[in-house]
Amino acid sequence: LDCSLVPAAGAATAVALTTCCKDRLEVLDVSFCREMGDELLGLLADGCPNLRALSCFGCSKASRTFLDGHSNQNLVVSGLGGVTMTC
Repeated sequence: LDCSLVPAAGAATAVALTTCCKDRLEVLDVSFCREMGDELLGLLADGCPNLRALSCFGCSKASRTFLDGHSNQNLVVSGLGGVTMTC
């Protein structure tokens, strides 16, 4: 699902995705969604167990705290700190 460059994508978007799409969502791009920080990315990572790829280039509120804090062991995160991380 490509949500990149959607300025309004934030808490309501994360809650909607984890509520309505949690079992089907496998790939998500929230690049340059400036409201997507550690807490919301963590909600998505933990709330969508089938999420395998998350792009978060330009998410300036996201940090290493998100990478170290979520429980989705199969998630590959790209764009955070300019590196791709398998968590």
